[in-house]
Amino acid sequence: MAALFARRRPPRGEPDGIGVALLAGGPRVAVWACLASLHSTGAISVSPDGRLSCPGPAPDQDTVAFAVFTALRDGTVRPDALETAPVVAAAVARLRQQLAADGWWDNRAATRRLLARLRGAHEHLAPQLDPSWRLYGPNGAALTVALFGAGAIWRADPRLARTLGLPRAPVRRRPPEPGSQVDEHADCGCA
Repeated sequence: MAALFARRRPPRGEPDGIGVALLAGGPRVAVWACLASLHSTGAISVSPDGRLSCPGPAPDQDTVAFAVFTALRDGTVRPDALETAPVVAAAVARLRQQLAADGWWDNRAATRRLLARLRGAHEHLAPQLDPSWRLYGPNGAALTVALFGAGAIWRADPRLARTLGLPRAPVRRRPPEPGSQVDEHADCGCA
């Protein structure tokens, strides 16, 4: 009976932009956040004719961003199916385990509060304000996608979004409910 009334301990630390994306929308949104992060540093780029290249620099190893960069660079998977690449799926699973160990993964109330706080603290990243991903850096680019969805990439660089096969989606005005699943055939999980 005591277990029913046990209080959860507060989560430790605060996830980075890619962790927030995983909490907000699952693996697909985490991959989109990685793509924004990689694009902000010039690690991936798109030529005028729509060809994707990975000139680097590579992100830190043992991260989801490194797994996404590696899968793109090696051409082992189409850009629109990155979350299914074994190296990416494994990196996402490790991030999920870390979020669980830190107390975020199964704590919807804490995640909801985190998303609301981040949304308020980072209003300057709203896509309609055209934030410079190079100025705000890789974490800022990832947070933009975590908080506003794939529409943020369409707004920042339509050629990149088209090349990556991202769904054409409106920019989210509010973050999604934590743990909500993104319908890949709909609009990016926007509510």
